Amino acid sequence: MEVCPAGIDIYNLMMEARRNKQLPESFEMSIKNILDTGYSMPMRGIASIREMYGLSPLEHPSSKIIGTLLKEVKDKLKKA
Repeated sequence: MEVCPAGIDIYNLMMEARRNKQLPESFEMSIKNILDTGYSMPMRGIASIREMYGLSPLEHPSSKIIGTLLKEVKDKLKKA
């Protein structure tokens, strides 16, 4: 925790600045892709690639769960 001799909560100031900061364009694109398709970077044949390495297929969360997790970000994107 940052300490300020004047009693100002520097940590909370930094967190507030982060919340108000614009997301990088690559993050915005990934979030839009997740909301639209369930994938950050759509990849065809990912199940077969995972199978080659002995991994089980991915099970993606429902759009409702994704929407809940990313609600604040989704709202920011709508305002932009």
